[in-house]
Amino acid sequence: MVEGYLAGAVADDPFVGLALPDGWDGAEGWRARAAAVVAEQVRPAYERVAAALAELAERGRGDDRPGLVHVPGGDEL
Repeated sequence: MVEGYLAGAVADDPFVGLALPDGWDGAEGWRARAAAVVAEQVRPAYERVAAALAELAERGRGDDRPGLVHVPGGDEL
């Protein structure tokens, strides 16, 4: 899901494409600033989230091993 978000163009980003008041003279400038914030701050944050999730997934257990009992020392909990 995060990778799909990151694969999209910044111009098509949901944060940039928020509905704005009809006829608002500041809409173009607002979208330009929003696109810059998304490109410089939001997308890099989502990239860090994706990296953290990928790292956690490497350590994950399969569906056939749920629960604490499969964690070292878990049977003692």
